[in-house]
Amino acid sequence: MRYVVGISAIFCFLFGSASLGLESGPVRVTGRKTGLLEQRFDAAIGQGDYDKAKAIDMQLSRMCNHRLTPIDTGQITEGGCLVADGPRLGITDPDFVGDDVAIDTGPVMSFGATTDSLGNIWVAAAGIDTKVRVYRSCDLGRTWEQVLWFSHGVDVPKIELVYGGGDSSFVYVFYLNSLNAGDLWAMRINPDGSGQQAFPVAVGSDTINDFSVAADHDRHHYLYCLYANEMRTGRTGGFTRSLDFGKSWEVPQDWWNCWDPCVIYSTGSSVHCAWRYAATGREIHFETNRFYGRPRRWWPYCLISGTTQKCWDPVIAAADTGTEWNSMVWVFYTVARRDTSRLDLEYAYGTDCWGWTRNRTLGDPFRDEWFPELQPYYGSPSGYVHLCYNTGGKGAKDKTVVYYRCANALAPENWSPRLKMNDPRANALFEGARPKVICPANSPHQFPGVLFSYYNPGYASGLYFDAPWGRGTQKEVKGSKGRHRNPFLLDAPVSGNYTCWIYDATGRRVRRLFSGRLETGFHSFEWDGRSDGGEPVRSGTYFVRLSGPAGLTCARVVITR
Repeated sequence: MRYVVGISAIFCFLFGSASLGLESGPVRVTGRKTGLLEQRFDAAIGQGDYDKAKAIDMQLSRMCNHRLTPIDTGQITEGGCLVADGPRLGITDPDFVGDDVAIDTGPVMSFGATTDSLGNIWVAAAGIDTKVRVYRSCDLGRTWEQVLWFSHGVDVPKIELVYGGGDSSFVYVFYLNSLNAGDLWAMRINPDGSGQQAFPVAVGSDTINDFSVAADHDRHHYLYCLYANEMRTGRTGGFTRSLDFGKSWEVPQDWWNCWDPCVIYSTGSSVHCAWRYAATGREIHFETNRFYGRPRRWWPYCLISGTTQKCWDPVIAAADTGTEWNSMVWVFYTVARRDTSRLDLEYAYGTDCWGWTRNRTLGDPFRDEWFPELQPYYGSPSGYVHLCYNTGGKGAKDKTVVYYRCANALAPENWSPRLKMNDPRANALFEGARPKVICPANSPHQFPGVLFSYYNPGYASGLYFDAPWGRGTQKEVKGSKGRHRNPFLLDAPVSGNYTCWIYDATGRRVRRLFSGRLETGFHSFEWDGRSDGGEPVRSGTYFVRLSGPAGLTCARVVITR
């Protein structure tokens, strides 16, 4: 610990405090007891005992700098999945990379996306009517259902979604609304459909223009948030954590000269942050915390960009390989060539923040590139990361294309050929509706999906999904009244152990039809329209999912009574 503090002191002496990204927040309790706890915490991290480390961390947080935030949802209006609130959209049997699947066809101000441990895709989109609508797909993006909506009655310029697994599996919708020049909230959703709660993250008189959030993958997950006031320099933002699933948030650690914040969780106990250096607007800075984001544990501090040109909008991804000390990390950002309107993407990479290789490009000098988005595929043995971005132009008569590419930790500069994702022209202007890449569990060949909006000069138009895997096997089977069964065929591409479940539109398990070994080929399954308890289910749309060693095969069932 003394070594880390020494490094920070050297940076302050050489470059001044304004050059550093972080200045730790207030610590109200000191003494021998906290010192002993800090030593035990360090020892647990060093031994890889992350459960023990988090137990000590939560005790330290309560003693030193934990702040409880009030639960006040009085100004939020909410609704369930209302048919009258909007159509339920989707394309039956779409040919991905060719047919854009519609999720929302109205004007979109911002959207975010994540995926849960079952491979379900969650999307939240804010419309110009101030409503935030949450959608879910249980069949890898082929069909979508609206599960709820909520509203503060004001605009929502930015949304991000994260999934926290482990003992308490929640989907979190973080959203920045325009109250008080920027209030940051989190809506916590139970994936089983049992309800949702809203919690303030950073609300009040401080201006917030931008934010980034992440969740770690431990059994008791933490949430991390880096937010910024982009109307000034100096102490522009804060880094805060929630140790109790979003209910309360720590007093923020002060963050200096931070615009365009980005935070991700890597592996082990490592958290990475990148941001645009506000004092010049010509540097991308990067910092790492290997102690779950605790104060005074940020190092090394790095300059990622190797350019004197204007640069902004950093995004980070870390390959899910090996230990946290040798995983590959990429940082992409946008550069204005010679400070003109010509835009290009540059990136740097290094082995978990050491030995950075800088000033790499994607090799297209004749087209503008902007709005990068990176995501790793967790569980990939080769450490793949997936990239999507805009290419083309922003003018009224230009073309704008969303491209997808991927690379892995073994060859961090060997990016796959470009794959076009959108059909009509993509949104080119509105950052809140920039394209997103999502990596569902059990997706075919570990490929991701991409979400994007269409172009409109006044707003981003709609929300659509496409993916680089082949034609879907989905079939629609019309249900019938009474107890007549619905036979349908599902394909098992390889022999192995399979499970067949019925899910409702919210993703809740309704009935297990089969669990056991299947040989290669098509197999017939029947469902009598009843739950595991024997009760008839309500009329509506249900999904049949066969999961096994070859991934997922899905079908849709409509029950009418």
